[in-house]
Amino acid sequence: VKVDVSNPASPSVAGTYKAASGDAWDVFLSPDGTKAYVANGSSGLQVVDTATMTGSTSYDTPGSAYDVFVLGNYAYVADNGTLQILDVSVSPPTFVSSLPATVARGVWAATVGANTRVFVADTGTAGLRIIDATTPASPVQLGNLAVTGNAYDVSVSDDGTVAYVAAYSGGLRVVDVSDPASPTETTSYDTPGAAKGLLRVGSEVFVADDSSLQILDVSSAPPAFVADYACGPVGDVAVAGHYAYVAESKGISVIDIATPARPRWIMREAQSNPQAVVVSGNYLYSAGVSFTIDDISDPASPVQVHSSTAVGGSDLALAGGVAYVTGTAAGLYVYDISTPASASRIATLDTPGFARAVALSGSIAYVADDSEGLQVVDVSTPASPSIIGTVATAGSAKGLTVSDRYLYVAENDAGIEIYDISVPEYPLWVGMYGAAYYANDVVVAGGLCYVADSSQGMGVLDISDPWAPVEVGYYDTDGSALNLSYSDGYVYFADGAGGAYIFHYSGACYDPYEANDSLAAAYPVVSGALYDSKICTAGDYDYYALTITQGGTIGAAMHPPAGFDYDLFLYSSAGTLLAHSMTAGDAAESLAYTTAAAGTYYLLVRGHDGTQFSGTRFYSLVPSFTACAAPAHALIIYMGRKDANDDVILDILDPNQPAAVTGYNIYRDTVPNPATWTLHAANVADADEGTANVQYIDLGSNAGGPYYYVARAVNADCGAEGP
Repeated sequence: VKVDVSNPASPSVAGTYKAASGDAWDVFLSPDGTKAYVANGSSGLQVVDTATMTGSTSYDTPGSAYDVFVLGNYAYVADNGTLQILDVSVSPPTFVSSLPATVARGVWAATVGANTRVFVADTGTAGLRIIDATTPASPVQLGNLAVTGNAYDVSVSDDGTVAYVAAYSGGLRVVDVSDPASPTETTSYDTPGAAKGLLRVGSEVFVADDSSLQILDVSSAPPAFVADYACGPVGDVAVAGHYAYVAESKGISVIDIATPARPRWIMREAQSNPQAVVVSGNYLYSAGVSFTIDDISDPASPVQVHSSTAVGGSDLALAGGVAYVTGTAAGLYVYDISTPASASRIATLDTPGFARAVALSGSIAYVADDSEGLQVVDVSTPASPSIIGTVATAGSAKGLTVSDRYLYVAENDAGIEIYDISVPEYPLWVGMYGAAYYANDVVVAGGLCYVADSSQGMGVLDISDPWAPVEVGYYDTDGSALNLSYSDGYVYFADGAGGAYIFHYSGACYDPYEANDSLAAAYPVVSGALYDSKICTAGDYDYYALTITQGGTIGAAMHPPAGFDYDLFLYSSAGTLLAHSMTAGDAAESLAYTTAAAGTYYLLVRGHDGTQFSGTRFYSLVPSFTACAAPAHALIIYMGRKDANDDVILDILDPNQPAAVTGYNIYRDTVPNPATWTLHAANVADADEGTANVQYIDLGSNAGGPYYYVARAVNADCGAEGP
């Protein structure tokens, strides 16, 4: 996958290539950026043209290619049981030599003095292997070091004297390889998860373990922690204060979210596959293989005070010193948690199917049963819960929440169903949305309903009218959206594959690009990106800043929400109106303006009048920029002659495309080949358009000479001149 990261905050896919077989494990980009060398698993080495994202050639290695490094004319491929050396100066690549390995997973090559050294991360007992490949046809192992943990990847210092090894269970291992025959480990850093990949950039090493990206400063010994970014499968998330507690497959991670845009991993408490977490007071409650309670008086150092027998828990709710836990084995478990350190199970209630989620309203517990619908449970006496009603939901109930007098049920194949629970024992169906949703969970805040959808990501519904919910937005996550929670203006989102997401929420009308109500506060945008936003009030003006580095055509397309009339304007950096689009009604608006001046230009979206705004409906804006085509080819002056007035006529051939030429710059001097040619006539037109050639008449040249000429095609729209 080729990703445009010119705007790091808004990356976009710029191209993809899928080989006929194999799985892409790693990629190495050629120094000029034109080729991507892909370690393609069972299909070996694949060479991809990055301009067209097409496979240009390949070489099927004997094993499974895990990693590749290209140095000069040679590619070094970690190919499971061997290190393969291939000549990539020819197409297709050709075999040069190989060395046996146990399981070669990572490879790095470097020029050290007059020699070529190849460093191989071998998960077997060999660990880090150092190979002399100065003669590619006859590689020789110089030495090796059995590092602690299985070596998965390697990166080497610029001078080739220090190797950094991702050692799976051994974290980061730093090895002195200045004497390749006798490598020595000098220091290490124990990463929180299994270290599988790494890259050194300056004095920092970025380590990918199976739960986070660790950033370490290796200028000191041992390496010092700089920052990290938690990622990986997440089942649930709960928030208290400025800490988020994330249920992952290996336990509960504590994340500092004091700055929500820069979450910081603090620690992980080991647990076996927790599925649900809830915070109440100074305690964290989690349900999974066991029901666990932690004292989080110090969030960075949770202390476990209780752990029950296995329940297979998937959700839990708390009320009045009692915890209600859904479990696949027995349905609903009830715990007395009035004293957390001595919590005890006081009841078990079998439900007809598999209990997935629970929500409380007074003395009623609503249990989402994925095969038998909604179970209504009387918990007025917690030690004696009883089912008093069943509601046959349209789909498989997975999650639910109570807000005001409504119950929202997430269903895996029917979207969201809404029930009026004014009479708690008898839920009354009032509406539903999203037959296309595969909903796993739902949370309600500020008139909006957020849906965790396993196929779409997160859907957002306007539920100001529960009888007719309307989708007002969505966010497509990397994996299967599982659970949601809300705290203090932010929605926290657990994704089965993509990790934990944080979304900002600010009332019923949230504009992600505010405050951008003036030129000075304009939100920076890039060409080709999609920006969804809102006109929240009658006086809401949304400005966007587009910076261009050369002349060309600035464009924009804006689609207002259905039923609303929004207008589109373009301004210069001085605030001068350059172009506008004010089509009546809710038709799309578009504009285009060609300029030769680089700089920052401003787009404005606003309602046509004071009645045209919506706090729930998004408009979409796509800015664009197309650079002017510069003349690419030199002109040919094939004849110089005089007219009847003795003025010089130049006859010129122009091989450039007409779209790239607005005229011709004529340079004239009285000596041949001056240091700097003098511009004599700018952007002149063809004096005789009736002929196939270009003709220029130098009026007044009959006064004397001699004259020497150079002609260049020019596109004045962008100020670009040809050779």
